[in-house]
Amino acid sequence: MTYSRRAVLAASDLVAFTVHDLKRDATTLRFLGGSRYTLANYFLLAYPYGQPLVYDGFVFPTANTGQSPPADAGGFVTDTNCTNGAWQCITQSTGVKGMVGWHNATAAVTTVSDFTATSSVTSRPSAAGPPRPPSR
Repeated sequence: MTYSRRAVLAASDLVAFTVHDLKRDATTLRFLGGSRYTLANYFLLAYPYGQPLVYDGFVFPTANTGQSPPADAGGFVTDTNCTNGAWQCITQSTGVKGMVGWHNATAAVTTVSDFTATSSVTSRPSAAGPPRPPSR
């Protein structure tokens, strides 16, 4: 079997930096990464490429990466419940909800521009209107 990496990725590609198979071994960024994990999710939603996947996963202690996800008496994984502490639910955070809205509002624009060394505002012009200055 031959493996080859595509040089040009499709806009329909699913883009994620962690999934349940990868978050256990600490080789990828995961919810235990705190603010870096949150920032990575913001970037995933801000960058104009592919279909982003923001992942809610179950909580496990650092020392127990072999722990199974929350399950019912029959051994079936329970539905995600963001109120019981067994799941980390970044999709429920105000920042991620805002970035999902921004991503959807600017989805038609495929380039990022207006980067300057002194600006703290990034925009994708013409889709979401002019950039607003950061609130103070």
